[in-house]
Amino acid sequence: GITALSQGNWTVNALIGSIPPHYESRDEIGQMAQDIRTMITDIHTTVQGYERARLNLQRLYDDLEQKNQTLERLSTTDPLTGLPNHRTIMSRVEEELSRCRRMQSRCAILFTDIDHFKQINDTFGHQAGDAILREVGQRLKNGLRLEDFVGRYGGEEFAIVLTNTDLSD
Repeated sequence: GITALSQGNWTVNALIGSIPPHYESRDEIGQMAQDIRTMITDIHTTVQGYERARLNLQRLYDDLEQKNQTLERLSTTDPLTGLPNHRTIMSRVEEELSRCRRMQSRCAILFTDIDHFKQINDTFGHQAGDAILREVGQRLKNGLRLEDFVGRYGGEEFAIVLTNTDLSD
C-alpha cells in the first residue's frame, strides 16, 4: 500500500493491523511513506501491547473473581461436610428468631452431637471419622423439610433450625 501510494496510486487500501513493507526512497513522497510506516509500526506495537495488557488484566480479574467466590464459599460453608458452618448457623438462628418475633410464630432449634466420637477417631482413624461426619450431615439434611436448616456447629455437633414448629411438633 505504501509503495503504491508513493508511486501515485491513491486508490490503494492498506490492511488494518498489518505493518507496511519497508520502503526505501530518498524523494519526498518516499520519505513520507517511510514516516507513515514508522507511525503505523509504532501504533501497531502499542495496540498489541494494550491488547496483551487487556487480556492479562481480564485473566487476572477472572482469577480474582474465582478466588473471591471460593473465599465466600469457605467463609460460610464447612469444608468437610459441605453444610453451613458455625458462623452461618448463628446468622440463620438470629434471622429465624427475628422472623418468629415479627410473625408471632415459633421455631425449634436443635443441637445434636455424635456420642463417643473421639473413640471412633481413635479406633478407626480420622478419615473414618470424617466419613461419618459427612454421612451424618447428609442424613440430617435429607431428613429435613425444604424450609428447615442444618449446619455443622463444630466438631461432631450439628445445629438444626425447624421453622414453624412448636414443642409438640
